[in-house]
Amino acid sequence: MNTAPSKKEQLYDIISKTLDISVDSISDELAAGSIPQWDSLQHVVLISAIESNFGIQIDVDALIEIEDVSDLLDIVENA
Repeated sequence: MNTAPSKKEQLYDIISKTLDISVDSISDELAAGSIPQWDSLQHVVLISAIESNFGIQIDVDALIEIEDVSDLLDIVENA
């Protein structure tokens, strides 16, 4: 029986596709700005992709607090 990918797996896939990096290079500790692909423009694109894929709206206060993948995962899992 096939199981649906977890939210974490889905998030990692979105990050991989949006930033054009390998899923294997993503960890919960990967931080915005820590790699050249995750600059301010790609951050906006990434947030938009996450909102679209998960059908959520991330509020401004939460956006300001995002520093790494772990923060994104918390938002997705608690949406």
